[in-house]
Amino acid sequence: MSNAVADASLDLDVYLSKTGEAAENLGRLWLAIWRQSYVPASTLELCRLTLARLHGSEGDMACQNEYLPDGALPPEKRHAVLSGQAVTDSIFSHAEIAALQLAEIFWIDPAGIDDGVANQVKSSFGEEGLLLLCEALGCFDSRIRASLCLRGLGSLTGNDGGQAC
Repeated sequence: MSNAVADASLDLDVYLSKTGEAAENLGRLWLAIWRQSYVPASTLELCRLTLARLHGSEGDMACQNEYLPDGALPPEKRHAVLSGQAVTDSIFSHAEIAALQLAEIFWIDPAGIDDGVANQVKSSFGEEGLLLLCEALGCFDSRIRASLCLRGLGSLTGNDGGQAC
């Protein structure tokens, strides 16, 4: 990857690494999110893709997540999320739908998460899963926003990069 800007939030660590220890800490947090045992990585990826769609981040929607085991996310689920049809599609489990609804509300206003949605997530993933999912959504959202800003800066300098994934 030789572009001067992050093409997607999944590429962000390469660019943040120049900042030293703070980037290392963020990298450890990022890895821990994908390796935890409360919420399946495939569900987290569905949420990451939801935020990418809502932000209009083409790079993030196109990227294949290296932290996701091969075959963990069926293409039809990925397509449904990217087309905005996930919460009405019968291919999703109750747990996935609860997580996706939480992601959409989080994107609009994290303070707007009501007890009903939180309880649906807790019934699927437990209290720890709800907390992890909120933390992960915060990370996904901030990484997508940062990569969009970096791409915007790159376009101002004439180096908006290509597709990294």
